[in-house]
Amino acid sequence: MAVSVELFVEPVNEPQIWLILLDTDVLSRMVTTIDDTNNGFRTTLLPVALSHASNAATGLLHAVYALSAYHLKGHDAAIGYKLLAIQYLSRSLQQGEDAAVAQFAASMMLCIGDVFDSADGSWPNHLAAAKSFSAQLPNGDHNKDLLFLQTLLEYHDILKGFSSGRISSAGSMPSADMITMPRESLDDTIIIGALACSRELMNLIALITRLQNITPLPDHLVPLPFLIHTRLGKLVQIPLINRDAESGQLDSKRILQTAELYRLASLIYLHTTLLPLQRSSPQLQSIVSRSLGLLETIPVCTSPWPLFVTALEVNNDTDRVRVLHVLEVMQRIRRIGNVDVLQKVVETFWKQIDLKESGHHEERFDWRELFDMRGRLPSFI
Repeated sequence: MAVSVELFVEPVNEPQIWLILLDTDVLSRMVTTIDDTNNGFRTTLLPVALSHASNAATGLLHAVYALSAYHLKGHDAAIGYKLLAIQYLSRSLQQGEDAAVAQFAASMMLCIGDVFDSADGSWPNHLAAAKSFSAQLPNGDHNKDLLFLQTLLEYHDILKGFSSGRISSAGSMPSADMITMPRESLDDTIIIGALACSRELMNLIALITRLQNITPLPDHLVPLPFLIHTRLGKLVQIPLINRDAESGQLDSKRILQTAELYRLASLIYLHTTLLPLQRSSPQLQSIVSRSLGLLETIPVCTSPWPLFVTALEVNNDTDRVRVLHVLEVMQRIRRIGNVDVLQKVVETFWKQIDLKESGHHEERFDWRELFDMRGRLPSFI
């Protein structure tokens, strides 16, 4: 469905600004790396927002306004729309509307908006609400529109697990007896725009986070880190693009490069947790070097998580300068608040390494120990 951006002009006082801002080439590409027929921001979220079918749909519309306002003018311009979005969503719940999909979408858009803004750190709360709404949807209802939202939820939830150091699940944490390797499937190697990589890779990232919380690993789980390493080493991610008349510019090379960044970052993550290597290890630095080189090849980095994981493991001033340059370009072009948070964490981590006495630079410590994670959970989404 083609959405005319002119429909967004009415609620605001600067129509020419919003006309530019709500062009699908601007916002829809900030939530997916593949702007084709599967870009649910364009084909699902905007039509629901424009439907005015419920308070939840109107809440979604204002959540989109908030995201747009922040991207163009910052926090102060966005806050009014964000509050309206929350009010409409609250009204939807109070009135018992049968609008679970719109409620789900509004919560996810509020989550994404707070990832972009990062002023109050409330994105985990909106994510929790989205998970609750998702759980209310009928089992097995995996139509194309809903699948996009579910995939966005999956991506945010897994990377929230990385930030907190814990992967949550419905109910309680799964017991060690329930943890297994993800199944291998050719379909799971297809690159999904909302994930920026394949579902296979995202499942392996989640598994690393789960396993690092189990100390020591029981005997039946001891082989898993090595199996993860093997799977990551041989993983070939496949781009599958379905163009339509509304598709934006599609760059297969860049799509593959971004997915490869996630694979390299996953290897780094594995080698700093379950299969630890010293920071100066040639094996680890080879992966870091490849990742950093790829980051510099891409004109603008759109993936905070691989950049963050790579940045923590650079081991010389030259590479630190390279990381800071990637961050500077990323912030100047994308104007997303969590990039500032990412840079603060990275620079604080580097300073702690530099403060260590000679001969102790290889000692590993958890970057989460440097911050109060209770009040504001950083986002690398």
